[in-house]
Amino acid sequence: MSESHGGVSLSAGSLKTHKPQPCLEGRIFCLLKDTRDPVCDWTIKVSSHKQLDHQIHTQMVEVARNYGLMHAYDLNFAYQDKEQDHSVPFDGLFSLGNAFAKALQCKCTTFTVSIECKPEKSLTMFKALKLLKDKSSGVRPSDLIISEQVIAQLRESDLLSAVYEDSPHLQNLMLRKPNLIEEMKRVEGGCFKILAILLMVRYPDISYLLATIWEKGLSDNNLPFQDSHRPTAISENYWEGFCEEQWHVLPAELHRLESMENLKEFEVEQILPYDTAEILGEGSFGKGESDLRPQLALKRLMQMGSQYEEKSKNEISVLLALSKLNHEHINQLITAFRHGTTYCIIFPRADTTLDSVFAKHDHVDDIDHLSWILSQLSGLADALNQIHTDPLESSGFKGYHGDIAANNILLCSAISGLREEEYKYGRLQLCDFGLSKLSPTTLPSQGSEQADEKNRDSVYSIHDRGQVNYASPQTHLWPTDQEDFPQSRWRDIWSFGCVLFEICVWLIEGKGAVEKFVSARDEPGHKGSGRRRFYHMEEGDGTGRAVLRPAVVQKKMDLRKGGKWSAEAWAQAESVFGKLLDLIAHCWTIPARGRPQALVIHKRLRDICDDLALVRAGGIEIEDDS
Repeated sequence: MSESHGGVSLSAGSLKTHKPQPCLEGRIFCLLKDTRDPVCDWTIKVSSHKQLDHQIHTQMVEVARNYGLMHAYDLNFAYQDKEQDHSVPFDGLFSLGNAFAKALQCKCTTFTVSIECKPEKSLTMFKALKLLKDKSSGVRPSDLIISEQVIAQLRESDLLSAVYEDSPHLQNLMLRKPNLIEEMKRVEGGCFKILAILLMVRYPDISYLLATIWEKGLSDNNLPFQDSHRPTAISENYWEGFCEEQWHVLPAELHRLESMENLKEFEVEQILPYDTAEILGEGSFGKGESDLRPQLALKRLMQMGSQYEEKSKNEISVLLALSKLNHEHINQLITAFRHGTTYCIIFPRADTTLDSVFAKHDHVDDIDHLSWILSQLSGLADALNQIHTDPLESSGFKGYHGDIAANNILLCSAISGLREEEYKYGRLQLCDFGLSKLSPTTLPSQGSEQADEKNRDSVYSIHDRGQVNYASPQTHLWPTDQEDFPQSRWRDIWSFGCVLFEICVWLIEGKGAVEKFVSARDEPGHKGSGRRRFYHMEEGDGTGRAVLRPAVVQKKMDLRKGGKWSAEAWAQAESVFGKLLDLIAHCWTIPARGRPQALVIHKRLRDICDDLALVRAGGIEIEDDS
């Protein structure tokens, strides 16, 4: 019978004390043989040479796997006593035990183990693997790409010669194909991407497998490999690794989209050559993300329902047609592609959207800014006019936007071709054409003059799928108002008037005023629901007549009083804002046929801009037309 108390063991007739075993703390270096380049090092604490041997073996298995090293290695155990340094080469477990015991005897508390390893096959292959690891070890998606430049470095190195020298299979193959090395080194139809993949997978007999793949008539041109390409010599696990690693050397290559026929389709495993950094916002049919390095924005078209394919191709085709207009106030398509099952579009990156500007910036009393924004609004109206009519017939299409809103107007300052005043404030551009439609300017007759007239004048749609706040009364009135008139372009005009009005609210009353105005338009019984149109339906007399909301009517009167502007600045700006409010009222005409065309809006905004320039130049007060 015995009891144990701490480090003391009690038993009948004896008393034994267990002394704690002495420990040595050491540092282990793993070095590359012949170069003395350090591969890795780690610290360790052990109480016996057997523990040390076990730890070394366990660690070296992992090191050899990670760095492409041979499992055979040379080891040196070094320690220091009071008199001198000792270094004991390792030639077996017995010598390590003796050295460890001597280190303990001289009361040494630290030791150093240096381990020299040879790279697998050759130093050349080790350097190649290190290059590949360095180039594919980042955290960003594009850091995982093995570029053509890296493949070229491998091609120019002695890597293939090192593999050839180690491969009887390649040597036998060369007897039948004397130009084997030259063929394998070709940029097109060579084998260096395959060789890079085999290195990254760390296949134990690279030379044999490379020879096997080449004999099957496969080259880099056949990548990506499928299961049908699998050589019988490679195990399922290694083949799975090969199929995963091959995407590092097969990144998606993006080019400017010239036509829908050239729309690229990439496998979902292919690495895209950009780094998404932040969500920029969500449009009618997609989500925008920024890219860190070039100033680009990516829009992923959201997968919603069975019409995803049709809607995606429609938006891309609209953007492609609009890019031919090359209008400075339309956000330009750079390219589009399909990644797996997701359609993606790339644009120049914008600074922000107009609705964000409303919340963050003040330009009360700022006549310079007022002049700039009038010029920008005139440009936006001209862009809308070209979408509606394409007067130059450069694209052969005419259509409508379908989702004019403050959050679909971008503020850009990092694009080319800015004018002098735009370097200070930026440029406004229309974006998000997910609900847009373009049709040929010449459509076949539908059997009546009325149909031909309708086809010539407008693109027809009775669906209002834009943002509800900017929706026009035709959402309710069609077809009960009996206006035999296509509505889509006139909905754009109504929505554009809403944006103009919000700009007036912001300019006159300052930041945060638009948000308060939006809340003031809450529909009775639907407070906080997001239903904040600029109009409501009067049901009392049974006619269902659309009228402006009381909050909108009141705001129109408030704005004419000058808001936060000083008397001196308002004296210059009052007539300008008066003309703007009159133009907005014209955009809100009911019935829709009374609204101005986009071309008329463009000209009136340009005239208002000229009026302001006259006022600033000579202090001349331009009378308000109203």
